[in-house]
Amino acid sequence: MGASSVDSAAEVNTIIAQCTAMDDLLRVMLEQAGSIYPSPNWLFGGITDMENPVEVEVLAHSHMRLKTVYLGMRIPILCSPFSHRIFEEHCVSYVGEDLGTLSLLNSHFAETFALSSFMGIPLLFSNKIIGVLYAATLKGEKASAPTESQEEALRNLARAGALAFHQIKTRTSM
Repeated sequence: MGASSVDSAAEVNTIIAQCTAMDDLLRVMLEQAGSIYPSPNWLFGGITDMENPVEVEVLAHSHMRLKTVYLGMRIPILCSPFSHRIFEEHCVSYVGEDLGTLSLLNSHFAETFALSSFMGIPLLFSNKIIGVLYAATLKGEKASAPTESQEEALRNLARAGALAFHQIKTRTSM
């Protein structure tokens, strides 16, 4: 990793650490994710039950094509190779028509949302997933798999975001 990547990661960590409200944190995370990996549609899903994760709740989204109707939507964690990589292996997971891997996503989910690609980046705290950053391209939008450097930068963002998310959530639940 070059010096510019370290400086960039440090800047992102500083920006995220300055967030004191959940709305600010989620906005910053989605903006930073979009600058790392330009996807027209970013979502943040919070895990509703960390002991037994079965669904994510959409807490924030980019304002490109996604409508506010998605806020608060609870999306089941469907059994698929895509979800397995995120929730069991704790890895970045990407599927797309561009790689011929969209079939690794639940087909009903892909059809319902007219997806051409979907990526999930887990946010881990104490080795438990507390949230997931999702990037989606819809039919008609250009999709491309993230590069290794983009994946690394997204993992760094997720690490910083997970700590801030946990701290804000803990502080606001007291």
